[in-house]
Order: sequence, then structure tokens, then C-alpha cells
Amino acid sequence: MKDEKYISLVCDCLLAFQMLEEGLKISIIGSYEIIAKSTPEEIDFKFDYGSIDDLALKMLIKKYIAVTSNNELIQALKSKDLTKWRNFFAHNAFHHELMKRNSKSQYTEHSYEDLMLVRKNT
Repeated sequence: MKDEKYISLVCDCLLAFQMLEEGLKISIIGSYEIIAKSTPEEIDFKFDYGSIDDLALKMLIKKYIAVTSNNELIQALKSKDLTKWRNFFAHNAFHHELMKRNSKSQYTEHSYEDLMLVRKNT
């Protein structure tokens, strides 16, 4: 059975992923605002802010890559299995913990150390 530290770390990781998603949204929206302000009036450039709000991490990363020249960050976003881990934390981590108490977990076990590494990388 996992302990309270595991559950607390799951919450920390969820918060880290939420902050990553919000940071990407801010960067994408800021880039589109710059594009909109620098586009000549003759060219119709419209941007729907709501189209960014509900995007999951994978799509946010794709949109961010389209508006940035920060190759180091692009490589980090692509190489860390971020979307896989984000989906585990968002959809399976608490269920995984509860099922593990009954030894019937259908999910791969993740140790406290695994989660610490994910939190550090996020």
C-alpha cells in the first residue's frame, strides 16, 4: 500500500502539470496577440482565445512548437514523455493507489522515486 507521501506527491505532480499547461497557454496566446498586432489591416487575422482553453498538453505542445524558436525547450517537451505521465496523473494515479490497496491494480506500479523524477522534470 502506498502511503500519504505518495498521494501528496501525486497532487504535487498534478499541480506541476497544470502550471506547465497554463504557461504554454500564456505563451501561445501572447504569440498570437503579437502576430495579430503586427499583421497589416488588409490581412484578416482572427484568433479565438477559447480554442486554447480546453486543449490537452499534447496539443498545447504542438501549438507552442509552432510559435517558438526555443529549440532547447522544444526538445525537452518532446523527450520527457510528458503527455504519458500527465495522463497517468490526471486519469489513473488516484485510481491506481486505491486499487493497489486491494492488490487488484491493472496499472503498472510507479514508485515514489518514479514520481519524484517526473515532478523534477516537469
